[in-house]
Amino acid sequence: MTVVSDTSSISALIQIGLTELLQQLFSEITIPEPVFKELQALEEFGHDVSWLEVTPWIKIIPASPGEDLSQRLEELDEGEAHAIALSIELQADLLIIDERKGRRVAESLGLPYTGLGVSCCAPVKF
Repeated sequence: MTVVSDTSSISALIQIGLTELLQQLFSEITIPEPVFKELQALEEFGHDVSWLEVTPWIKIIPASPGEDLSQRLEELDEGEAHAIALSIELQADLLIIDERKGRRVAESLGLPYTGLGVSCCAPVKF
């Protein structure tokens, strides 16, 4: 199963010390480089994120530049845009995204998504 994640869900789980939930749910998660950089900013608030670069269950890769990415960057923040573009590129089975605007874009593109947000999500079958 290919799973791509935006920043917000991973960030929230880092902040409450429950990132192992992601590993338990998904054997591997792919994040685009801008999401990784956004997560590194948590160090400024005292959260250790050094493990992100070396953990075997999180892959950090760039989304290829292209029309999908350019269009998403016009309407979403960088992390969301790259996560959606990467989901399309990898034909991901699932996108983890919480922001309402990002979820609307994902839904309009027919991308299966989930997240931690209460008002989330489109039904996803595992």
